[in-house]
Amino acid sequence: MLTNTYGDILATDCEGIVNPINCHAVAIAGLSTRFAHTYPHMYAYLRERAQQKQLEVGVVRSFIMPNIGKCLFNFPVRAHLCCPADLSDIEKSLFGLRSEVLWVTAMGSPVGSLAIPPLGVGVGEGGLEWQNVRELIEECFSSWLEPGGDLYGLKVKVYEPVD
Repeated sequence: MLTNTYGDILATDCEGIVNPINCHAVAIAGLSTRFAHTYPHMYAYLRERAQQKQLEVGVVRSFIMPNIGKCLFNFPVRAHLCCPADLSDIEKSLFGLRSEVLWVTAMGSPVGSLAIPPLGVGVGEGGLEWQNVRELIEECFSSWLEPGGDLYGLKVKVYEPVD
């Protein structure tokens, strides 16, 4: 089930939270800096992956925190700091997100709910049109969430941008 919501994604009751990142793991502004301050161990993990050139669009990296019952899904919205987010990169990473949710669940940390922020629309990300991004999210998840789909039963909350 996919629902739209408003509020603070870091205060979500969802088991999985999507963290929009760039492939250099530089927290520029907005949500990425909030994630870095709230989850410093996750940010250190990302910085290490970036230094080893292991972050790329389409490959979502999970960071499981069993002590609080959460899994962060680090979602690349763009490859380079100097380039704005691109809708095709968002799509690639949505498919990567699907794969990572399935992998984390298979490894024994089932994700029954997932919170997704407004991807690629932030000030540090290039300002994609939210309507286009939301439609892409809905298009990708619609078949995955239907009966017989890989993610059937997953509850997805899509957080609307706050003006």
